[in-house]
Amino acid sequence: MQIGERIKRARKAKGLTQQELSEITGIGRASIAQYERGIHRPDVENLITLSKALDIPEQDLFDPSKRERIAREELSKHPFKYLSEVEEGALLQNAVVAEVMSLKAAAGEGNHLESIDEYGTGAKAIIDRCFFKVPPKGKVYLMQVDGYSMAPMLYPDSWVIYEEAFEYTTDGLYVIIYNNELMVKLLQYDPATHELEITSKNPDYRSYRVSPHDQSAFKIVGKVLRCVI
Repeated sequence: MQIGERIKRARKAKGLTQQELSEITGIGRASIAQYERGIHRPDVENLITLSKALDIPEQDLFDPSKRERIAREELSKHPFKYLSEVEEGALLQNAVVAEVMSLKAAAGEGNHLESIDEYGTGAKAIIDRCFFKVPPKGKVYLMQVDGYSMAPMLYPDSWVIYEEAFEYTTDGLYVIIYNNELMVKLLQYDPATHELEITSKNPDYRSYRVSPHDQSAFKIVGKVLRCVI
Protein backbone atom coordinates (compact mmCIF):
# COMPACT_ATOMS: atom_id res chain seq x y z
CA MET A 1 0.00 0.00 0.00
CA GLN A 2 1.36 3.42 -0.97
CA ILE A 3 1.89 6.26 1.52
CA GLY A 4 -0.97 8.28 -0.02
CA GLU A 5 -3.41 5.41 0.36
CA ARG A 6 -2.32 4.92 3.98
CA ILE A 7 -2.94 8.61 4.71
CA LYS A 8 -6.34 8.48 3.01
CA ARG A 9 -7.41 5.35 4.88
CA ALA A 10 -6.27 6.76 8.25
CA ARG A 11 -8.03 10.07 7.56
CA LYS A 12 -11.32 8.36 6.73
CA ALA A 13 -11.01 6.13 9.79
CA LYS A 14 -10.85 9.34 11.87
CA GLY A 15 -13.94 10.69 10.05
CA LEU A 16 -12.05 13.71 8.72
CA THR A 17 -12.32 15.51 5.41
CA GLN A 18 -9.20 16.72 3.66
CA GLN A 19 -10.10 20.28 4.68
CA GLU A 20 -10.50 19.29 8.33
CA LEU A 21 -7.17 17.47 8.30
CA SER A 22 -5.60 20.53 6.72
CA GLU A 23 -6.93 22.77 9.49
CA ILE A 24 -5.65 20.41 12.18
CA THR A 25 -2.17 20.01 10.73
CA GLY A 26 -1.57 23.34 9.03
CA ILE A 27 -0.71 21.47 5.84
CA GLY A 28 -2.53 22.83 2.78
CA ARG A 29 -5.59 20.88 1.60
CA ALA A 30 -4.14 20.78 -1.91
CA SER A 31 -0.96 19.19 -0.55
CA ILE A 32 -2.95 16.56 1.35
CA ALA A 33 -4.92 15.80 -1.82
CA GLN A 34 -1.67 15.41 -3.76
CA TYR A 35 -0.25 13.12 -1.07
CA GLU A 36 -3.34 10.92 -1.18
CA ARG A 37 -3.29 10.74 -4.96
CA GLY A 38 0.40 9.84 -4.97
CA ILE A 39 1.42 12.96 -6.91
CA HIS A 40 3.82 14.06 -4.19
CA ARG A 41 5.25 12.37 -1.11
CA PRO A 42 5.25 14.22 2.22
CA ASP A 43 8.64 14.99 3.73
CA VAL A 44 9.59 13.65 7.14
CA GLU A 45 8.31 16.73 9.00
CA ASN A 46 4.86 16.49 7.41
CA LEU A 47 4.76 12.74 7.97
CA ILE A 48 5.32 13.33 11.67
CA THR A 49 2.58 16.00 11.72
CA LEU A 50 0.12 13.78 9.86
CA SER A 51 0.84 10.74 12.01
CA LYS A 52 0.16 12.74 15.17
CA ALA A 53 -3.10 14.16 13.78
CA LEU A 54 -4.24 10.72 12.65
CA ASP A 55 -3.16 8.97 15.90
CA ILE A 56 -0.95 6.44 14.16
CA PRO A 57 2.81 5.76 14.40
CA GLU A 58 4.73 7.77 11.84
CA GLN A 59 6.41 4.67 10.46
CA ASP A 60 2.98 3.15 9.71
CA LEU A 61 2.71 5.61 6.82
CA PHE A 62 5.72 4.03 5.13
CA ASP A 63 5.30 1.10 2.80
CA PRO A 64 7.51 -1.38 4.73
CA SER A 65 9.15 -2.55 1.51
CA LYS A 66 10.24 1.02 0.79
CA ARG A 67 10.97 2.19 4.33
CA GLU A 68 14.75 1.77 4.17
CA ARG A 69 14.99 3.45 0.75
CA ILE A 70 12.91 6.41 1.95
CA ALA A 71 14.94 6.75 5.14
CA ARG A 72 18.18 6.46 3.17
CA GLU A 73 17.06 9.27 0.85
CA GLU A 74 16.20 11.48 3.83
CA LEU A 75 19.55 10.71 5.44
CA SER A 76 21.39 11.65 2.24
CA LYS A 77 19.61 15.03 2.22
CA HIS A 78 19.84 15.59 5.98
CA PRO A 79 22.64 13.50 7.57
CA PHE A 80 20.89 13.74 10.91
CA LYS A 81 18.08 15.59 12.62
CA TYR A 82 18.41 16.97 16.13
CA LEU A 83 16.00 15.58 18.65
CA SER A 84 15.36 19.16 19.78
CA GLU A 85 13.91 19.92 16.33
CA VAL A 86 11.05 17.44 16.67
CA GLU A 87 8.53 16.94 19.44
CA GLU A 88 9.74 14.93 22.39
CA GLY A 89 9.26 11.23 21.73
CA ALA A 90 8.61 11.58 17.99
CA LEU A 91 10.12 8.70 15.99
CA LEU A 92 11.84 7.27 19.05
CA GLN A 93 10.09 3.92 18.76
CA ASN A 94 11.80 3.40 15.42
CA ALA A 95 14.93 5.47 15.97
CA VAL A 96 18.26 5.39 17.75
CA VAL A 97 19.26 8.50 19.68
CA ALA A 98 22.88 9.54 19.18
CA GLU A 99 24.89 12.21 20.95
CA VAL A 100 26.48 14.69 18.53
CA MET A 101 30.18 15.30 19.16
CA SER A 102 31.74 18.72 18.66
CA LEU A 103 35.13 17.65 17.30
CA LYS A 104 36.17 15.77 14.18
CA ALA A 105 37.98 12.45 14.16
CA ALA A 106 40.93 12.66 11.83
CA ALA A 107 41.42 10.22 9.02
CA GLY A 108 44.98 11.55 8.87
CA GLU A 109 46.84 13.48 11.52
CA GLY A 110 44.58 13.86 14.50
CA ASN A 111 43.44 16.25 17.17
CA HIS A 112 45.76 16.15 20.20
CA LEU A 113 43.78 14.94 23.19
CA GLU A 114 43.58 12.26 25.84
CA SER A 115 39.80 11.94 26.26
CA ILE A 116 36.76 12.84 24.15
CA ASP A 117 34.29 12.79 27.04
CA GLU A 118 34.25 16.58 27.24
CA TYR A 119 33.44 17.05 23.55
CA GLY A 120 29.76 16.19 23.62
CA THR A 121 27.58 19.06 22.39
CA GLY A 122 24.56 18.04 24.44
CA ALA A 123 22.59 17.88 21.18
CA LYS A 124 20.91 14.61 20.27
CA ALA A 125 20.35 13.20 16.79
CA ILE A 126 17.71 10.69 15.72
CA ILE A 127 18.72 7.93 13.31
CA ASP A 128 16.26 5.40 11.87
CA ARG A 129 16.80 1.87 13.22
CA CYS A 130 16.62 0.43 9.72
CA PHE A 131 20.21 1.60 9.17
CA PHE A 132 21.53 -0.89 11.71
CA LYS A 133 21.79 -4.61 11.03
CA VAL A 134 21.71 -5.18 14.78
CA PRO A 135 20.22 -2.54 17.12
CA PRO A 136 23.00 -0.89 19.16
CA LYS A 137 23.20 -1.98 22.79
CA GLY A 138 25.40 0.82 24.13
CA LYS A 139 25.61 4.56 23.80
CA VAL A 140 25.64 5.85 20.22
CA TYR A 141 27.53 8.91 18.97
CA LEU A 142 27.67 10.93 15.76
CA MET A 143 30.98 12.46 14.69
CA GLN A 144 32.43 14.05 11.57
CA VAL A 145 35.65 12.94 9.91
CA ASP A 146 38.56 15.02 8.68
CA GLY A 147 41.44 14.06 6.38
CA TYR A 148 41.94 11.67 3.45
CA SER A 149 43.71 8.63 4.91
CA MET A 150 40.55 6.49 4.68
CA ALA A 151 39.59 7.51 1.13
CA PRO A 152 37.70 6.13 -0.72
CA MET A 153 35.98 4.65 2.34
CA LEU A 154 35.66 8.06 4.05
CA TYR A 155 36.21 11.64 2.97
CA PRO A 156 36.44 14.95 4.88
CA ASP A 157 33.10 15.94 6.40
CA SER A 158 31.76 12.39 6.23
CA TRP A 159 29.87 11.32 9.35
CA VAL A 160 30.45 8.15 11.34
CA ILE A 161 27.82 6.67 13.64
CA TYR A 162 29.64 4.71 16.31
CA GLU A 163 28.75 2.75 19.42
CA GLU A 164 30.77 3.20 22.58
CA ALA A 165 33.31 0.39 22.82
CA PHE A 166 36.59 -0.07 24.65
CA GLU A 167 38.06 -3.19 23.10
CA TYR A 168 38.57 -4.86 19.74
CA THR A 169 35.94 -7.48 18.85
CA THR A 170 36.02 -7.96 15.06
CA ASP A 171 37.83 -6.40 12.14
CA GLY A 172 36.24 -3.14 11.06
CA LEU A 173 36.22 0.64 11.43
CA TYR A 174 36.85 2.01 14.90
CA VAL A 175 37.17 5.42 16.50
CA ILE A 176 40.47 5.33 18.39
CA ILE A 177 42.94 7.49 20.23
CA TYR A 178 46.51 6.75 19.10
CA ASN A 179 49.39 8.76 20.54
CA ASN A 180 46.79 11.23 21.87
CA GLU A 181 45.33 11.74 18.39
CA LEU A 182 41.68 10.98 17.66
CA MET A 183 41.30 8.93 14.49
CA VAL A 184 38.92 6.77 12.50
CA LYS A 185 40.84 3.72 11.31
CA LEU A 186 40.36 0.18 10.09
CA LEU A 187 41.50 -2.32 12.74
CA GLN A 188 42.58 -5.76 11.57
CA TYR A 189 43.91 -8.53 13.82
CA ASP A 190 47.00 -10.49 12.74
CA PRO A 191 46.84 -13.94 14.40
CA ALA A 192 50.48 -14.63 13.47
CA THR A 193 51.85 -11.76 15.53
CA HIS A 194 48.86 -11.25 17.87
CA GLU A 195 48.91 -7.56 16.92
CA LEU A 196 46.32 -5.12 15.67
CA GLU A 197 47.08 -3.30 12.45
CA ILE A 198 45.77 0.27 12.41
CA THR A 199 45.16 0.55 8.70
CA SER A 200 44.88 3.59 6.45
CA LYS A 201 43.02 2.77 3.21
CA ASN A 202 44.86 5.53 1.36
CA PRO A 203 48.38 4.20 0.62
CA ASP A 204 49.80 7.71 0.96
CA TYR A 205 49.20 7.51 4.72
CA ARG A 206 50.89 5.39 7.36
CA SER A 207 49.52 2.31 9.00
CA TYR A 208 50.59 1.12 12.45
CA ARG A 209 50.84 -2.08 14.48
CA VAL A 210 50.06 -2.27 18.18
CA SER A 211 49.30 -4.81 20.85
CA PRO A 212 45.54 -4.88 21.49
CA HIS A 213 46.34 -4.76 25.20
CA ASP A 214 48.71 -1.77 25.05
CA GLN A 215 46.79 1.10 26.62
CA SER A 216 49.79 3.42 26.85
CA ALA A 217 49.54 4.77 23.29
CA PHE A 218 46.42 3.10 21.94
CA LYS A 219 42.82 3.26 23.11
CA ILE A 220 39.57 2.21 21.44
CA VAL A 221 36.74 4.71 21.82
CA GLY A 222 34.00 3.17 19.70
CA LYS A 223 33.02 0.71 16.97
CA VAL A 224 31.71 2.36 13.79
CA LEU A 225 28.22 1.14 12.89
CA ARG A 226 27.51 3.17 9.76
CA CYS A 227 29.14 5.85 7.65
CA VAL A 228 27.35 8.77 5.97
CA ILE A 229 29.52 9.96 3.08
